[in-house]
Amino acid sequence: MKKFSGILLCLVLVLSLAACGTDDAALKARYDEGYAAGKQDGLKEGSSSGTSGRKYARFSGSFTASVGTLIPDYYALPGNSVAVVHFFQDGPFLLRFNEDMTGKLGEGLAYVFEFQTFEVQIPDDEQYPDIKDYMNYISVTGFRLAEEGEMGLQSKTPDVETAVK
Repeated sequence: MKKFSGILLCLVLVLSLAACGTDDAALKARYDEGYAAGKQDGLKEGSSSGTSGRKYARFSGSFTASVGTLIPDYYALPGNSVAVVHFFQDGPFLLRFNEDMTGKLGEGLAYVFEFQTFEVQIPDDEQYPDIKDYMNYISVTGFRLAEEGEMGLQSKTPDVETAVK
């Protein structure tokens, strides 16, 4: 039985490595063809070819998020807190505070976080920027417990404006 398992393992290994010998020239040609086609599609849609301005997103307002865990920031900013928060039915992200939030925020509760307006440069192909992608820029200026109409599907979301400068 061990001999059969060993032979089967070797056979699977040989077959899986057989596909590794891809021709580099063919692979480069396929890449160049796809790149050229993508560039032409971008020009047809009227997108910039890199000669015009850069694209920016401005985030403002407030948002509702539930606090999952509150941990002290021992590494970057000792004496400050980091909260693992998430939007309604969404993945978690980190929210940094400029003070110790232990005892001020409760784990498992939903809060409305107000933050300072900020602007970031975004990729040209990004249509709908998400504040979670720019969590290091969020500077919380205030928070309060979320009311009944501000949780779940009625959660507050930040205002996002995009512009080319």
